[in-house]
Amino acid sequence: MRPLIALLMLFCAPALAALPIDPQTLLAWQQKERPPLLLDVRTAAEFDAGHIPGARNLSSDQLSTRLSELKGFEHQPVVVYCRSGRRAALVEAQLEKQGFTQIYHLTGDWQGWVKAKHPLRTAD
Repeated sequence: MRPLIALLMLFCAPALAALPIDPQTLLAWQQKERPPLLLDVRTAAEFDAGHIPGARNLSSDQLSTRLSELKGFEHQPVVVYCRSGRRAALVEAQLEKQGFTQIYHLTGDWQGWVKAKHPLRTAD
């Protein structure tokens, strides 16, 4: 009976939340041969006004229609950020439901990145 209970607990346990990644670690990871996929889930206008170098814009409200663009990243590190964290958390939960296994949340999000004066890019 106990193995059955343990098995049920395993499958009924809540999903794991995205792991935090601090800006310094992200900067180091971006120098790797295979850097993580960096998703900026703010709007296109927010992204164009400024974003983290190397980020891909995928607005949180477009994830369901653009999920196919992330094919091949399901088992690779994916770092998500937005302005303050709310939209990123929603996207992280959706990615987890779609089978993504290495989801990270940038601590401080965009506001923290800017405040720390890390590198920025704007639309050309």
